[in-house]
Amino acid sequence: MEEVVRKTVEEMEDTVEETVEEMENTVEETEEIILNAIRNHSKITAKELMLRTGLSRRGVEYQLDKLKKNNRVQRIGTNKGGKWKVIEKEYPLGYTVEESVIFAAEEKAEEPVVEIVGATGNIIVNAIRKNSKITAKELMVCTGLSRRGVEYQLDKLKRKNFIERVGPNKGGEWILIRKDFLLD
Repeated sequence: MEEVVRKTVEEMEDTVEETVEEMENTVEETEEIILNAIRNHSKITAKELMLRTGLSRRGVEYQLDKLKKNNRVQRIGTNKGGKWKVIEKEYPLGYTVEESVIFAAEEKAEEPVVEIVGATGNIIVNAIRKNSKITAKELMVCTGLSRRGVEYQLDKLKRKNFIERVGPNKGGEWILIRKDFLLD
């Protein structure tokens, strides 16, 4: 009896391991399907991605959010009229993405970079550097974020003392407090 139970437990453990491995492979395949679809057609819609991947709309949104957070894709423009861009970057050998960002920033900065503002924060800071009177609508176009997304990023940058707003909402301008972290 103990032998039967032991064999059953071993078989179940093997099945679980195989299932987890298959799921990991499926996730990687799904990401590659999405990335290849975007490379081939930058204006691809969520519906088209649903058809190519077999995922639900929410599943496609989840995968795209994950790819955006990992800086693998970027949305340029609005949801309806914009397009996707696959971020193809080469990093110094042996470095992670995060370490490469620090590495590149430290080369340009006089002092070591202490904080990373993220890819979207970096886009916003560089836009402010080029035009201190830039509007939220213009930042929406630059980043592909919603108005609320831009407000969130600006608040985050203000909390970390990277930027400051001087003057009224209409007619005011942005001031860069820290300049040692900027990347082009």
